[in-house]
Amino acid sequence: MRLPKHFSFKKTMPEIVRYGIGGCSTAVLCWGVLLALVELFKVNYLIASNIAGGVAYVYSYAINKYLVFKNYTTAHVKQGIRYIILQVAILAIANALLFTGVQKLHVHYFVMNIIVAAVAAAINYAAMKAAVFGAAETSDGKEARPR
Repeated sequence: MRLPKHFSFKKTMPEIVRYGIGGCSTAVLCWGVLLALVELFKVNYLIASNIAGGVAYVYSYAINKYLVFKNYTTAHVKQGIRYIILQVAILAIANALLFTGVQKLHVHYFVMNIIVAAVAAAINYAAMKAAVFGAAETSDGKEARPR
């Protein structure tokens, strides 16, 4: 497997650190909403997980676009559509894993949510870099270089 020509450890390592920081803040937000919904408002854990995920996805889009990948293009429609498709696919996988862990393996919903989040984070970084923010286009269809 060859790395792309434009790949650089010097550029990628700080990006991964920024992804970790952004991911941690997203996780705190998501898990805070999840705990509040389940423990305070007695919402079903799967419904609460989806609502918390939705809140986190909106926050995560901005964090990843501007902080992690430093992508300042105005191609929000294309990137937004790609981002939504990616998040819906990951959400389907996460729901299946969460349901299986809680209902079949009898793991506590919050512990299982942490496990699922770790799996989703690894998939998410690679997919966002490759398909959403990595090679952005400007409104005229030309590739834009991130700052």
